Amino acid sequence: MGISDWIKNTVQPDVPEQDPSELYKLGLKYFIGQEIEPDYDKAREYFLAAAQKEHGGALYALGMIAMQEGFYDEAAERLVAATQTDIEPQAAAWMDLGRLFLYEKHEPLKAAEFYKKAVEDGFGEGALMLGRIYSEAYLGGPQTDYDTALSWFNTAVDKGCPAAHFFIGLLYGGGRVFPSDFQKAMENFRIVAEDKENLYCEDAANA
Repeated sequence: MGISDWIKNTVQPDVPEQDPSELYKLGLKYFIGQEIEPDYDKAREYFLAAAQKEHGGALYALGMIAMQEGFYDEAAERLVAATQTDIEPQAAAWMDLGRLFLYEKHEPLKAAEFYKKAVEDGFGEGALMLGRIYSEAYLGGPQTDYDTALSWFNTAVDKGCPAAHFFIGLLYGGGRVFPSDFQKAMENFRIVAEDKENLYCEDAANA
């Protein structure tokens, strides 16, 4: 049974009336098995009870569960709601919405809208993904524009996303921005290569 059917058929948790934050915390305990045996059905019950009170964390959790189960429209609805509620809104959901529309629904233009909202909320990773959307040929995406991509990668760096240095290096080293600048490319690759926690560390070291 998918999450949509489960939401329609679920029985509300047999607990005293509680505030949504407490219901959400109980859902987390059952979901991750904190101090109790994991019980995903019961976790969902608590998440749903909290979500009906517009708790952002619970809406986010239900959205991620729906995404994992392949209910992408349900996921999008929950994740958008998670960003808009007044009770613990989840700005990180913009990034997951971008990922959902880019990689699962294959709508890069819509994904770009969500990544821009992520940037507005301070997520440098959103700017990184916008740079990739403009520099890589995504079917149905915007026309390739390396100057726009470079601008987004620089924004990502400014917002604390060091992985963007790798893509800046690719643009300068590959002659995709004018004028090409091999020295600037190597400077950016070096920054990434020296950061052992950077996802692109090995690639940059071999560039």
